[in-house]
Amino acid sequence: MSYAGNQLEADSILHQLSAPGRIMVDTRSSEAARPAAAQPARVSRKLQMRQKNSTLLSPSDKIGSGDSRIVYDLLDSETSKIAFQELFSEVHWQRMYHAAGEVPRLVCCQGDIDDADGSMPVYRHPSDQSLSLLHWSPVVSKIKERAEERVGHKLNHALIQLYRSGQDHISEHSDKTLDVVPGSNIVNVSLGAQRTMRLRTKRPTTFEGSGSSPDKQQRSIDASAATDTQIKQEYDRARVTQRIPMPHNSMFVMGLDTNGSWLHGIMPDKRPAVERVPAESAYGNMRISITFRHIGTFLSADSRLIWGQGAVGKNKSQARQTINGHPEESQRLINAFGFENQGTAPDWNAVYGLGFDVLHLKSELPEEEKPMLFLSSDESTDTAVTSHLTKLGVAVEVIPPPTEQLNANLTDANGGLHRQVEGETAILKFLKGTYANRRDMHEEDAREDA
Repeated sequence: MSYAGNQLEADSILHQLSAPGRIMVDTRSSEAARPAAAQPARVSRKLQMRQKNSTLLSPSDKIGSGDSRIVYDLLDSETSKIAFQELFSEVHWQRMYHAAGEVPRLVCCQGDIDDADGSMPVYRHPSDQSLSLLHWSPVVSKIKERAEERVGHKLNHALIQLYRSGQDHISEHSDKTLDVVPGSNIVNVSLGAQRTMRLRTKRPTTFEGSGSSPDKQQRSIDASAATDTQIKQEYDRARVTQRIPMPHNSMFVMGLDTNGSWLHGIMPDKRPAVERVPAESAYGNMRISITFRHIGTFLSADSRLIWGQGAVGKNKSQARQTINGHPEESQRLINAFGFENQGTAPDWNAVYGLGFDVLHLKSELPEEEKPMLFLSSDESTDTAVTSHLTKLGVAVEVIPPPTEQLNANLTDANGGLHRQVEGETAILKFLKGTYANRRDMHEEDAREDA
């Protein structure tokens, strides 16, 4: 695999997906600022409890289990001004599916790919299909080097995610440490609109529902009279919540102790625009998140062999074939993921020690998905492209531009090949050559069937 960079002088935005696309954006916006906590004169008891257990934290605060921190101004000022724009353009955005449903954000994986044999790190988490790993793109590589300087250890894998609006989110969870090197940090870099990370302590692992004994559950209320819902509510009241604003050009470093004892997530922002601070509405409400990890499990260049920390074979000489879409093996891995999500500081060896060779939880691909059209700020270009798509009968998901000034290019991955086309004329020519021919073939087949 190789990375094909984008030129900054491209003219419009179209991303055709089976593999989605990219845009260049003008990043002129106000600097992110820490939001102020509201202080209403009177609040409900429910809100008082929420405020008691939920605080906005900054670099000087103890975060999580004490092994986590938020870092501001990761990149120098000049790089931070263009980082969002360039990332939006150069990253090969893709959709991701879990349990046959599309996750509410776009994603891409990049990492270290061995020049000699093409082997690569693999990070497995709950998704129907593991994403293909691409070479580091220029800006991601630069950010990775800066992050490595700050955390003091190698980072060989990145999951890059695009939150297209305040509605895109990620439910609270623990990162899956099956493939994560012990003692390393999980590093999340934020660029674009400010969003808030929520940390919440896990429920005690003793809660198992009405099927287990009161002693085992260590309930502090009468187990014979309480419902499972009441028990859950009591445990929830005792849970601690922390909120960490993540402005543009910040880095959240999460230690594995925090990951084991706390859940974290980015909740949907349902507030009206007037209630948001300027930093939360910057960059067209879009945020790019780069989660760097040090991974100890590896795949061969063709993804047919797996070895390392999270696999059954712990070194390359013991590499075994990857397993794809095997119901029993997939369920065993899903169960292990679930235990890590629910258990407080679970024992890694007990959960993952035997290893897993599952790569794809499901072998079948999702149904053909709509291409994504990222509009530019050039009305004539947008009209020309959308009109041509309509003429060809190609339905697309339209994504508006995040700022007033955009450049563009088209990336198409049909047939498994990433192709990049720049400029309105080149895009229209590509669409005609690719989709017009396909339409003609369909029409010819229809005539023959008739």
